[in-house]
Amino acid sequence: MVSRGEIYLAELGEPVGQEQAGRRPIVVVSAQPWLDAHPPVIAVIPLTRTYRDRSTHVEIEKDSSGLSTTSYAKCEDLRSISLHRLGRLSGRGDVMAMLNIEAILRRLLAL
Repeated sequence: MVSRGEIYLAELGEPVGQEQAGRRPIVVVSAQPWLDAHPPVIAVIPLTRTYRDRSTHVEIEKDSSGLSTTSYAKCEDLRSISLHRLGRLSGRGDVMAMLNIEAILRRLLAL
């Protein structure tokens, strides 16, 4: 079962406009798969290795995450993907990174 905070390699497909695409790490932000969708989907945020000084980006350290380099969660690129897009599990985002992601998502989505 996929859990919130886990980091996977995922195939995001072809980009449209400025979307993150291709094979890249993502962090899971949904609490559980939406099982009533066919196939089940999860909410994820794609990661990038490129540092940009943006208030919607959260640093994910390489040590606890299983990533090969420090990466940045692009919270403004929140999207839903099928579980079939997931590859191997890399690791987990640390507690502070996940709290920062949650705070940014609340602001972006006006929750």
